[in-house]
Amino acid sequence: MALPFEVRDPFPLVDLNLHSHREIQVHSKAVDEWLGFELLPVESKIEKFGCRRRPNAAQGIQNLWAGLDPQDLQTPYVELRAILAALPLPLAARIVDFGSAYGRLGFVMARHLPSAEFLGFEFVGERVLEFERVKARHNLKRAQVRHADLTSSAFALPEADCYFIYDFGHRSAIERILSLLRIRAERLDFYLVARGRQSLYSLDGIHASWAVKASSVITARTQLYRCGPGHQEILRDKVQNKELELTVSKRSLGEVFARPNSKNS
Repeated sequence: MALPFEVRDPFPLVDLNLHSHREIQVHSKAVDEWLGFELLPVESKIEKFGCRRRPNAAQGIQNLWAGLDPQDLQTPYVELRAILAALPLPLAARIVDFGSAYGRLGFVMARHLPSAEFLGFEFVGERVLEFERVKARHNLKRAQVRHADLTSSAFALPEADCYFIYDFGHRSAIERILSLLRIRAERLDFYLVARGRQSLYSLDGIHASWAVKASSVITARTQLYRCGPGHQEILRDKVQNKELELTVSKRSLGEVFARPNSKNS
């Protein structure tokens, strides 16, 4: 089913199951053009020359995701709208995006969560500059993308109501951010939206003790987690309920085997 672009509703809330990934990408490309992004020239320069605008504290080898189609590089707009709709956030929430590229989420938030603050972090300075150019064109007041190296020891995790993490870089970089979030979860409640094979694998594996997976799946490639002391109570309740169910099941099974055979009574 086609997903037409409409100026009156550029980021529609749609049933993603009714549209192919290609149709969703075509819609995102139309949104990019409407916003005024010039993504292909920027990405072509990054592919040809690499990242000429690196953060001051840049360290080591970085995964720039150069050479990808801009529509493969970024999450589609309608998926971002679906994610926002699934998040139980206050109107004045703060959302942090690790590896935000051109800050698409900031534009969706400006329209559908206008009192909230968007803060993105991106290593490639050329992408940050393009975001700033288009941001100025649309006069976004509560959205910013900072030029930063997420692998640097100088990077400090900002407080937020929700964090977005995708496979923005190498595994070690993703693990460092998840480790910082684990420490944050020891004292503060927040939501975490994860997308990408490595991020989801880590969260469902070695980080499963502090990130509680929500029962509902946002999209086939995106998962919502609840983190923090308050959400840990939910996790403990689930574990206790499972243990209780197991105890009752074992007790019932024991009673069945202990019951005398009526034929021999």
